[in-house]
Amino acid sequence: MVNFALKHKKALIWLFGLAIAVLYFAHIGSYHLIDPDEGRYHEIPREMIATGNYLTPRLDGVKYFEKPILQYWATAFFMKIFGVNEFAGRIFPALSALGTIALTGYVTLKMYTPRVALLATGVLATSLMTIIIASMNILDMGLTLFITATMVGYYYFERTQNKNWLYLFYIAMGLGVLIKGLVAIVLPFGILFWYLLL
Repeated sequence: MVNFALKHKKALIWLFGLAIAVLYFAHIGSYHLIDPDEGRYHEIPREMIATGNYLTPRLDGVKYFEKPILQYWATAFFMKIFGVNEFAGRIFPALSALGTIALTGYVTLKMYTPRVALLATGVLATSLMTIIIASMNILDMGLTLFITATMVGYYYFERTQNKNWLYLFYIAMGLGVLIKGLVAIVLPFGILFWYLLL
């Protein structure tokens, strides 16, 4: 069995990735929107498409500036491709989950061993809370992706002293702000404060 796994390692990795993708995409169009948040984050991009105004978010025709705009744009983009439906509204969170899982696998592979990376990726990918949050059109999975990318950028900057990794650090943080606001700055810097202090 071990020899088979080693001989077909790439094929097994692709199969593992495909299984994760199916886990996150197969069901996202099969149930109705969950009120109130999903309805809100679905309606705003729908109104952007209907009005052609992609700069001013509106909910039932009323200006809505409670949250930043990036996820509205992403949802509107997928709605233009797949139509205004539940599946299109949930693609961005599902893709964000896959990105978070991939980053987790990548950084644990560099930090530890292939076995640890596989286990970390598998645990995160099959975590019930990750699957649930990635299956709804809410902002949390996008925020998770960008905070993860922020911390990966810092980790590689610290390990290599290559300042190019700071581009990932700051760009991911900025995208996190465009998803959910200042929490995308506060959380990474809070983590780094205690990390550097310790």
